[in-house]
Amino acid sequence: MRAELITAPVHIGAAYYLQAFNQGDFQARAFFGGGLISYTHSRATFAQDLAGTDSSTTAQLGGSFHSAATQDAPGYYAEAGAHMFFASRYSVLLSALYRSGEVTNLRDENTGQLVISPATRKPASLDVGGVGFRMTVVVGL
Repeated sequence: MRAELITAPVHIGAAYYLQAFNQGDFQARAFFGGGLISYTHSRATFAQDLAGTDSSTTAQLGGSFHSAATQDAPGYYAEAGAHMFFASRYSVLLSALYRSGEVTNLRDENTGQLVISPATRKPASLDVGGVGFRMTVVVGL
């Protein structure tokens, strides 16, 4: 069995930096921000390949199949973190972020028809939201 989800999140947003903390050549700034996301070119593939099973087991497992579904969706994100500037021309950014988004009404790539979820008997959907952590190191020249 194999399941794969690929999506390209395109976002636009803004961040607000708070008052800087200075100590010698070191500076740190806390920030928070947010914005909108468009989950584009989303593609979900599901595959099940059975080999060496008897006919009764194959029927219970649903047989071998390959399917691919696609759709785009909107969402939003929020983040907060700290940006630290050091005297030796580099900076470090640490942040936690939350992304929200649900790709609904998945469509079959080959036929364009709605994909129906076998569990709910409703159009299939995928939740692509979640939490994350970002760490960035920037070296200035």
